[in-house]
Amino acid sequence: MEANLAASPRVLAIDSDDPQKGKSILRQAAELANIEVTFTKDLARELPAAAFVYITELEGLGSAALLAMASRTPVIASRAGGLPEIVEDGVTGLLTSNEPEQIARNMQRLISDPALAARLATAARTRVESDFSIDQMVNQTVKVYERIMN
Repeated sequence: MEANLAASPRVLAIDSDDPQKGKSILRQAAELANIEVTFTKDLARELPAAAFVYITELEGLGSAALLAMASRTPVIASRAGGLPEIVEDGVTGLLTSNEPEQIARNMQRLISDPALAARLATAARTRVESDFSIDQMVNQTVKVYERIMN
């Protein structure tokens, strides 16, 4: 299933009380963009019928972004922590500063350009399959251990 934001311009975000997760910034961006954001505690259930916005000050791997990417959901993510390692700006998603104005522009961009959203979503799925499968993650972890042991 490919993203169809024209038919369903719903935008998802993680419902977290962690102040580092940018919920208040995203609310400001949504108001600027005049877009409703659905905050969810069950991301897997809500995907893939929406864009996913992941705003955070600090992030390790970004498993929520990977989940969205795996479900062919277009992703907008903060340019923070490990997120730029999994989301390639303009290729597998859109990276953003944590400024409400830029987040709003990126949400509007995805909603107004379904072809872009579909292209990003498809490339994201391909990236997850090639670089973040369980087998790939295990192989890379083993390589790190082997390098440390030698």
